Amino acid sequence: MAFRQLLLSLIIATSPAILMAQTVWPTQPIRVIIPYAPGGDADVTLRTLVNKVSQSIQQSIVIEYQPGASGTIGVRTLANTKPNGNTLLFSLDSVYTMMPLLEPNLDFGLQNIKPIMLITSNNLVLVCNPATEINSWDKFISQAKTRSMTIATGGASSVTSIVLRDIIAKIQTKHSIVPILAVPFNGTNPAMMATLTGTTECTLLSVGPAVQLINANKLNAVVVTGATRTPSLPNTPTLDEMRIPNVFGTVYQLLSITAGTDDDIIRKIKNAFHDALGDVAIVEALKKIEQYPVDDNSNVEQQLKSIAAARATVLKGSLSK
Repeated sequence: MAFRQLLLSLIIATSPAILMAQTVWPTQPIRVIIPYAPGGDADVTLRTLVNKVSQSIQQSIVIEYQPGASGTIGVRTLANTKPNGNTLLFSLDSVYTMMPLLEPNLDFGLQNIKPIMLITSNNLVLVCNPATEINSWDKFISQAKTRSMTIATGGASSVTSIVLRDIIAKIQTKHSIVPILAVPFNGTNPAMMATLTGTTECTLLSVGPAVQLINANKLNAVVVTGATRTPSLPNTPTLDEMRIPNVFGTVYQLLSITAGTDDDIIRKIKNAFHDALGDVAIVEALKKIEQYPVDDNSNVEQQLKSIAAARATVLKGSLSK
């Protein structure tokens, strides 16, 4: 009897009907939403990964840009899609670490989306248009003492916005400066273009996209946000060196999916991106744009809570002034 039950179990487990009941994914091209304008950090990073990921899942990937409202438009799209794994969101961590604080009255809940994997991290560099003649921290402070400077950000809810608030607040504890005007744009790329054209004087950019422009003398590097100097800009000091300590200037890029998506689909997605991040050629390509794979994805939601806590104090403090 026991043998017959075992045999029956094996037949059921391997029958076509049961196999067909298991999760089949993907069955169509995968849409990955970038909630920012083309050409920004998320766009460059995703394009570095996308071919390898597409090969892994044996399905094409379509990148769709939905810029605006500091990422809110793209997040809303994901929140309203079916939890079938056919739509993903590739964004900066600000979706989870800042949007809830700056946009408390959203018409959708972040509980409708789920972060599944931190992809890369990078630091920022403060750059200025050469016409300003600001090419050092001392010159930046000197001009900030005499007039109201304009600094472009990637949006009111962007990471560059909160980092800039933190930098300004810490400068004000050491120097008497004229209030700096933060000018929000729909993404880091429009903010960069505004500074290149002289619409604004300075901006905060990820180091990777900024290096080529700095080397071409189209932008001047002033200071970087990392704890140590970046290899691509060895002559540019850190904020710590300039005695502006404890600025949380690390930016994370991550992958999200609609809440309620089958765990097996999530596992397949994570495996595909993990494989891409383990490819030697891709890692080298990411290093060239100063993006570094995140090794620890053991508890993404807790990691995001920690990042949010690091920024919330700065944000709440600046809003209360």
